[in-house]
Order: sequence, then structure tokens, then C-alpha cells
Amino acid sequence: MSKDDALAHAHILDGRGGARAVGWPEIEAWTPEQGVLWVHLDIDNPESRSWIESKPGLGELVAEALTESETRPRSVAMRDGLLVILRGITHILGPEPNQLVSLRMWLNEARIVSGRRWPLTSADMVRRALERNDGPHTSAALLVALAEHLTDSIAPAIDELEDTLDLVEAYLPEAKDTELANDLASIRRQAIQMRRHMGPQRDAIAHLLIERAPWLGEAERTQLREVREQASRHLEDLDATRERAQIAQDQLTSRSRQQLQRTMYILAVVTAMFMPLTFITGLLGMNVGGIPGGHSPYGFAGVLVVMVAVFAGLYWAFRRLNLIRDNPPT
Repeated sequence: MSKDDALAHAHILDGRGGARAVGWPEIEAWTPEQGVLWVHLDIDNPESRSWIESKPGLGELVAEALTESETRPRSVAMRDGLLVILRGITHILGPEPNQLVSLRMWLNEARIVSGRRWPLTSADMVRRALERNDGPHTSAALLVALAEHLTDSIAPAIDELEDTLDLVEAYLPEAKDTELANDLASIRRQAIQMRRHMGPQRDAIAHLLIERAPWLGEAERTQLREVREQASRHLEDLDATRERAQIAQDQLTSRSRQQLQRTMYILAVVTAMFMPLTFITGLLGMNVGGIPGGHSPYGFAGVLVVMVAVFAGLYWAFRRLNLIRDNPPT
């Protein structure tokens, strides 16, 4: 992998909503007087970590945080800047559908260094806004824009889960037990996986509100509060989806248990009624001398009459004892 492959894109903001795209030569020659620098890296490329480690103000600690293999959303002050890790859903082919992928950022007033493993729709939306002169003016505004887009990207996935669950609930009264079990398990699994990251993401955004970063102004903090509230709503929706899926699963389990009880009841009644008849046939079927009616032409008919009488007597007795019901227990 080359150093050029490590750079997803880079821009120098003009402070008026626009930016100009730059490459490695302009990045190396950049000074804060030129404007806010945004460097977006592919962190799977080893050159990305090498570059981060070599830059003054970043170093090995920031490089480790931005390139570690497993991350959870968080925000923390680090090396005169803020380390922010958030997650969102990308609609670009690569990861599994509705999988939350991470965007890692280190930023201060003059510079933003971000990294991703998968191309992120949210980062592309901010880049396109800058290209049409409708983007953020400062590093703080760029952070807010990325946080908004990342949080917004999760809403369609939650809506899709809810729509799927609506269909499952509508089909639940008519479906067989095994038909919906996999669908419900998939819904619960996705909701749990998404909630696993959305909780820390809400906390990470909330932590940004109390960071003592003078370049993070009141306007940006107000927008971050809205992003935090949106993340909280996503968490509530995920919790509701998970609980609805659990209720539907409980209904399936209860129905399966009822069917099993009904089947066992029927088997028990049939076994109890045919057990005496089995005893009679077994007794008369012994291959020994002296079997009653063994030499009579009416012996077989007599045995049948006896068995019918025994069956009728058992049926009458079971009905009197309320062991045979028109509606078996459920």
C-alpha cells in the first residue's frame, strides 16, 4: 500500500463554507494561517499510522487511538485536542447491512485528522457540502456536521427493523411456530448490536458538551445537544423494538408450549383407553393351551364384542370423570 492510497481525501476550509481539495504536498506544507485542515485517512493502510506518528502534536498515542482494531464510541481530551470516536451506518458496499462502522477523529481549532476502515456516507456528505460551498466553517462545526450525519444515518436502519417487526406481528396469528422464529431472532440480534454502540455514542456526545475546549462555541454545543437527544430517541426506539420482538417471541413460545400440552393430553387419553384392550389382546394371544374360545367359531366375534364393551365403558367412565373434554386443555 502506498502513501497515496492512505489518503481518502483532504481539504483546507476557507472559513466561508467552502474548501479546496489538497494532496500530500499541500498537507505537508500546511500552516494554520491557511485555514482549517481536514485530513481523512484510510486507517487500514499502514502509511496512515506512520504519518500520524510523525506529525507534531499527534504522535504515537493519537495514532494508537485512531488505528486500533476495535473501538467503542467515546470522546476524551488528548494532546491539546479532542479524540472523538463515533459510529454510523454506511450505505456503501462493504460491511454487513445495518452494521455500525466507526469514524475516528482527533481535532483542535486548526486541524482535523479522521480515519475510517470503510467508506462512510456521512463523511462524503460533509465533503460534498464543502465542495458546493455549503459546508462547515470551522473545525467545531465540522465535528458537529459529522456527528449529525452519523447519528442520522442510523434512523433508516431502525425504521427498517420496525417495519420488519410490524410485518412479523401482523403475520403472527396465522404463522407456524418455526416460520417466524428466525426473523424475530434476527431483529433482536440487530437491535442489540446497534444499541451496544448507541449507548456509548450518546454518552460520548454528552461528554463533548462539558469539555473545556474554547474553540467549541455555544452554537456548536447547542447543536450537539440536539444530536444527543436524537441519539437518545434512537436508543428508546431500539429498546422498544427489542421488547416488542421479545413479546412476539414469548407468544410463539407460549403457542408452541400449548400445542405440546394438547398433543401430550391426546396421547395420554389414547394410551389410557387402549391400554386395557392391549392387555386383552396380549392375554388372548399367548400361544398356550386353554385359551377361552380357542376352538369356538364364535371366539373371535366374542372377543371383539368384549373389547368394544370395554372401550365403551372406558369412554363413559372418562367422560364422567371429565378426563375427555370437547376442548382439550391448552
